[in-house]
Amino acid sequence: MNSTITVLAIYFAIFLPIFGMIYYTNNKKRKKYNELMNNLTVGQKVMTVGGIIGNITKIDEETVEIKVDQNSRLTLTKKAVSHILK
Repeated sequence: MNSTITVLAIYFAIFLPIFGMIYYTNNKKRKKYNELMNNLTVGQKVMTVGGIIGNITKIDEETVEIKVDQNSRLTLTKKAVSHILK
């Protein structure tokens, strides 16, 4: 019985910090991504997850419209924007 408790204590001592670090890292990435989504503005140059680069021309609740070329506009979900280009 004591050996079982000792083994469980060792497992918790090893895995609890690992899961804590994973949770902290994911939480940090989620906050950064939410900040990116909240800071999107018309005129910004962005890249999508598919590698398409364009300027934001319109922002709705769930979608953004990106001007890729003079006569080419794409309507994408906000989640398709991977990052803002400077």
